[in-house]
Amino acid sequence: IKNLEWTLDYKNFFDNPINNEKGCNEIIKLKKKYKIRLKSLTADFFMQKPIFKKKFENLESDMFNKIQHLIKNCNLVGIKYIILPLVDNSSIQNMYQVQKLMFFLKRIESSLKKYKVQILFESDFEPIKLLNFIKEINNKYFGINYDTGNSTALKYNFNKEMIYYKFIKNIHLKDRNSKGLSKRFGKGDTNFVKIINFL
Repeated sequence: IKNLEWTLDYKNFFDNPINNEKGCNEIIKLKKKYKIRLKSLTADFFMQKPIFKKKFENLESDMFNKIQHLIKNCNLVGIKYIILPLVDNSSIQNMYQVQKLMFFLKRIESSLKKYKVQILFESDFEPIKLLNFIKEINNKYFGINYDTGNSTALKYNFNKEMIYYKFIKNIHLKDRNSKGLSKRFGKGDTNFVKIINFL
C-alpha cells in the first residue's frame, strides 16, 4: 500500500495523532520509512456535527477552531486535501443550510491559502446542483471528491456527472449496488470499466 487516506472523528478529536506535535512527527517519520503518500484526510467529524444545521449551530465556533488547527497540521504532514462529507447526517436539505455553509467556508479561506490546503466536498447533490454549488465558491481552495459507490447508490448517470469533472481532485473507488449496499469490487453495480476508461 503506497497511498493512505487519514480519517478524523469528532469524538476524541485532539487525541488523533494528526492533531498534536508528537503525532505529526511520528506520521512524518513513518511516511518516510515506508515510502507512503498521505495526500488526503476525510473529515468525518464535520459529518458527525454539521454546524450548518440548527441542531449543531452552537458548535460553530468550536468547529472553526478545530478546522483551523487541522489545516495547519495537514500542511505539516503533507496532506493536501481535506474532504468534507455532505452526505448522510451532513446532507444539505435547504438553501438556509447552503448559506450557512458558504459563510463558514469564507471564514477559513485565509488559512487554506496560507497553508496550501484545499477542501473537497463529497456530496449527494445531483450533477447540475453540484456543479452550480461548486461554481459559487473559490476554486483555488475548494473542489470535489468523487465517490463511485455513492453515485451508484444514488442512481446517478455517470455521463451527466462528468459536467463537473474539472473540479474533481480526489476519487474514492467503491462498489455498491442500486439498493445502496456496499459490495466487493465487481460484485455491485458500479461501472468501473466505463469510469476508469474515462479517467
